[in-house]
Amino acid sequence: MLTPRKDGRLLNAAVGALRNWRGTTAPIEVSLSEVAFVHVTKPTDSSCQPGWFPDPLPPLRTPLALHRDENQPLWLTFHVSRDTRPGTYRGRLDLETDMGRLRVPLAIQVYNFALPEETHLKSALGLGAGFINQYHRLTLRADQEAVYEKYLKNFAEHRISPDSFYDYAPIDVRFTGEGTNRHAQVDFTRFDPAAEQ
Repeated sequence: MLTPRKDGRLLNAAVGALRNWRGTTAPIEVSLSEVAFVHVTKPTDSSCQPGWFPDPLPPLRTPLALHRDENQPLWLTFHVSRDTRPGTYRGRLDLETDMGRLRVPLAIQVYNFALPEETHLKSALGLGAGFINQYHRLTLRADQEAVYEKYLKNFAEHRISPDSFYDYAPIDVRFTGEGTNRHAQVDFTRFDPAAEQ
């Protein structure tokens, strides 16, 4: 967490190689995100308070404004390759600001197990295109679909199943005929690839 004594900017952030005690580099990928804040003006219920709350984790983009006496956390996500040997891996996070440079030591403990490639935990987290479009102020259909795909990708990376994945790939149903000869024609052309993905 960065808490500067004066206004400034984070100019660059990078994680160096992570190595074990032998000096062997680990196949560990690191992604850096900004912990962004949402200003809640109308709490959901009486258990909540108005104010600024950390919530979204957009990819870190520099330069990032830093404000005097305000906390600016960074979020590091480590993706450990399945063939990484167990043990402790050490490296550092290098931060460059317009006020100077910082080196933050890192230590990652890798355990002797791997999660199954296919998840068997049932989950269903709400994911609605309408709320996403409203939050991101998206009006063009191409932008809406591209951002929705990013949400689906993020869900998959974190082993979360959305309760709906087909906002832009519905099952098309068309009714033909009259009375007792009325039939439904069901078309899965758009739905099936989305379900497979």
